Amino acid sequence: MKIAPLHIVTGYSFLQSGLTIDKIATAYKQNHYFGMGISDRDVMYGIAPFISMMKKLQAPFIVGEQFEVEGDQLSLYVISEQGYHNLMAINLQNASEKITLDYLSNHSDGLVAILETVRGTFKAKFD
Repeated sequence: MKIAPLHIVTGYSFLQSGLTIDKIATAYKQNHYFGMGISDRDVMYGIAPFISMMKKLQAPFIVGEQFEVEGDQLSLYVISEQGYHNLMAINLQNASEKITLDYLSNHSDGLVAILETVRGTFKAKFD
């Protein structure tokens, strides 16, 4: 079975993880993962070093970022160059004010979203 952990939070997410890019590389090698992905919380600082490391390992990867959107936790992953530009725009918007679903709708090209359903407003609607 091919396994690729995609929801890795690095040490670049302030006070949420102690994982360095080197530790992620070690885990990749030791566990024989197919590939890996990161999605830090509200920051993009880990993306460049992560991509560099995964290219050295010649391994598949995906990058993204986690946000709170209208009470829910959302992870956005880049699947194209346009997606990376949109992720940067969303990141900048998030730094100055809350992200709305309307804003995401206008900046969604090239992104894949994963919604956390164990808490937040989404879960409350179905409890």
